[in-house]
Amino acid sequence: MGILDSLPQLIDSVMGDLLFSDAILKRKGTTTISDGRGGVYHGAFPDEACKVVIEEYSDFIRAQGGIAPNERKAIILAHGLATPKPEDKITIDGRDWVIVDVQTDPAKATYTCRVK
Repeated sequence: MGILDSLPQLIDSVMGDLLFSDAILKRKGTTTISDGRGGVYHGAFPDEACKVVIEEYSDFIRAQGGIAPNERKAIILAHGLATPKPEDKITIDGRDWVIVDVQTDPAKATYTCRVK
């Protein structure tokens, strides 16, 4: 186990409640779910609790990256979550943000998403 393997849990435990807000990740699409009797069915992904901070992009970054005025940066703590995908939604403070793009840091501690 390398030092980077424990980094997502460390960041979550140290900074999770300090800098990040509670949110819900709502995944688009369906998944295969066990019926508990050896069979499966297709159903919606369960909502996942997560920690998120929403930030504004600077004017410079917007101009360089073609980021629309209604788009923001969402940083999601990765500990315990599978990688979000475009079209998934994040609900924070009663507002839904649709994920446009996702990047993962090298330590896999956070997901940086462009949201609108």
